Amino acid sequence: MCCPNLRKVDLLLSSSSHDLSKIFQALYLRADRDPGAFSPLATLREPPYDRDEDSTIPLEFDYTHVFNLLSLSSIRSLDEVYFGDVAWLRGGPRSTSLCFPFPVKALSIHSRSNRLADSAHLFPKDPSTLRHLVFDGPIDTKGMDLLSLSSLVGPHLESLSLSFLSSSPEVEPRLSTYAQPSSFPRIPLDTFSTFPHLVTLDLRNFHGPSLRFLETLARKSPLLRDLSFMSSRWIADTNPLSNQQVEIFPEVQILATLRQFRFLERIHLGTLPTLDPGSYSEFADTIRESGIKVEYGVCDEDEEED
Repeated sequence: MCCPNLRKVDLLLSSSSHDLSKIFQALYLRADRDPGAFSPLATLREPPYDRDEDSTIPLEFDYTHVFNLLSLSSIRSLDEVYFGDVAWLRGGPRSTSLCFPFPVKALSIHSRSNRLADSAHLFPKDPSTLRHLVFDGPIDTKGMDLLSLSSLVGPHLESLSLSFLSSSPEVEPRLSTYAQPSSFPRIPLDTFSTFPHLVTLDLRNFHGPSLRFLETLARKSPLLRDLSFMSSRWIADTNPLSNQQVEIFPEVQILATLRQFRFLERIHLGTLPTLDPGSYSEFADTIRESGIKVEYGVCDEDEEED
């Protein structure tokens, strides 16, 4: 096999380690090959890891065999790595399990059942080159999964997209229950104090944000251009259970904070505590006058009781 221009390989997880070995050997990933021989994997930049829905693969798969074989290759770094449904991921402390062996620029993880904390082994061992992260999947409701995020991604992250996968159909919240605790995760402020190079932030289906969170981003991530809280609910900082619209979304303070972002071009404010889109039209117009494109959603109407 000779593929001098090879840049992308789709790996559909095989049912046995023996089959995997044959695949990697065919791609010159053998440890006993001539070190001076050409390896097409040296130019590989985007390896996605999908899982066949009809595969006979066990629910938990020994991914360390894959990582060990990859570490024997001539690959030095990767541009992009994509992990599909990672239900096969075997848990355990990150410190005692093998992590992804190469520096990576962009990492995407999509999970139906494994929480963000359970996917830590898929992050590169050396996160210093990671610039882009996408995670779609479960996140614990208190946001504790996010507390270790800075150690997993390093300080040079430029874009971050976290989308909470809810078990219920995606609908906008009812106004009457807007402030009540929900299955959506909270946003720990400390997590977002360590991303000074962040340009794009997308948080979907979160129970946050808040004025303090926005102020934290203005101080700690001053380069932000794109900010989205789509399908997320705001909370009042002093009283998270408050259902008072002016406490949940204090327009004057939020507007003043948005003006602190020197490079902000677009913002989706998420779901605001109102049924009437016109309630915030003047506020949105004022933001647009500052040259920032703005969108937002509103609550669903409460269901009438019989």
